[in-house]
Amino acid sequence: MIFKNLLVVLFVLSAFCASACAQPAAKTASSPTTGGEVDWTKENAGTPKGKVAPFTVDDKQYNRKRKIWVYTPPGYDAKSPEPYRLLISFDGEDYVKDIPAPTIIDNLIAAGKIYPTVQIMVDNSQDRL
Repeated sequence: MIFKNLLVVLFVLSAFCASACAQPAAKTASSPTTGGEVDWTKENAGTPKGKVAPFTVDDKQYNRKRKIWVYTPPGYDAKSPEPYRLLISFDGEDYVKDIPAPTIIDNLIAAGKIYPTVQIMVDNSQDRL
């Protein structure tokens, strides 16, 4: 549990760093709270949801298939003239199953804490160990 909490903290810090060079987003929305403290990991019914799409790519260096998941924020437009921030997370399956990465990003975007961000979650294979 401590490891999972540490990963959530590192993820939230990474998400903030992904937009650190940008001006603060102008639009704000209510954030999920617990006891007065913000809990970015909880789904909020009023928060727009992004999408997660799974892909398999060929890893030609190691001659294997590799799973990735791509999170796109609500209202994502691939032809947008404004570039999206990019967050790359390794141990991708952890961010899909154990750490609610899409929910965290949805909440941070809705609260105006980060700009719309695309996240690439790269899975590590068992043969790396």
